[in-house]
Amino acid sequence: MQWLYFVTAVLAFVLALYHLFSHRHRVNNQETRIYSLKHSSHIDTDSTRYMWSVRAARVMPVTALFLILMLFQSFPAATVLFALTAALGLFVLLTLDKTFEVQDGGVVFAGYHARWNAVKSIYWGRKRPGKKQLVMELQKGQRITTFVSDKDAEDVQKIISAYTFFDTHRGPQS
Repeated sequence: MQWLYFVTAVLAFVLALYHLFSHRHRVNNQETRIYSLKHSSHIDTDSTRYMWSVRAARVMPVTALFLILMLFQSFPAATVLFALTAALGLFVLLTLDKTFEVQDGGVVFAGYHARWNAVKSIYWGRKRPGKKQLVMELQKGQRITTFVSDKDAEDVQKIISAYTFFDTHRGPQS
């Protein structure tokens, strides 16, 4: 059980650092937001939920370090800190997953901030009822996916096509 707590603390610490550094990067670049989805399943970097996730990410390293220290002192206290750290980590992770925003210098795609020159192509993936999968392929071969509602799909394709290659030949897969 102690190993589970320890691994959770380390993962929460790393996730918090990633979120804080990527948020600081976005703030320092001062990029203009061009487009963000209005659908409730996606958020932008100015939303209240995103700002609360930044606050939670500031608390997570402290709770993770105290969790590691409490593993050697008091297991019941470590259990409480484990629950708190896991809840904060889940909140931050789900918030990052729902973040989508097109900026003039890049795109924030499922929590990943990619500059336009790092994006190889963007294309539609699988189609589900009421939404399509949007796939971003980076120059290094990594693929990141998110879902876009059918109502926003045409606008997203038109806006992203102005900045990078939108591969329409890959089309939705069944």
